[in-house]
Amino acid sequence: MAIGRALALQGATVLLVDLDSVALVQTATELRTPAQSSVWNHLRTCAIAGVERLIAAIDEEYGRIDILVNNAGIHRRGTPTQYDPQDLATCLP
Repeated sequence: MAIGRALALQGATVLLVDLDSVALVQTATELRTPAQSSVWNHLRTCAIAGVERLIAAIDEEYGRIDILVNNAGIHRRGTPTQYDPQDLATCLP
């Protein structure tokens, strides 16, 4: 969320996407000013259909994406051979 904050401080319209709805709402509220907008979307970025819908909505609303920061990641301790099946399902689409 720090990257979104930094971009908003420079005047960018920021679209935040994350699995953590609480953090999204909190950060979007912090970034919103009378002259600046921030929008948030709860999304599992490895769900391709959801990402495609989000891109279409962005294109319709804003016409383009000037800066894209992909900071999504999931970390599990150990090696993939030690993961249980649910860990693998979460990490790999």
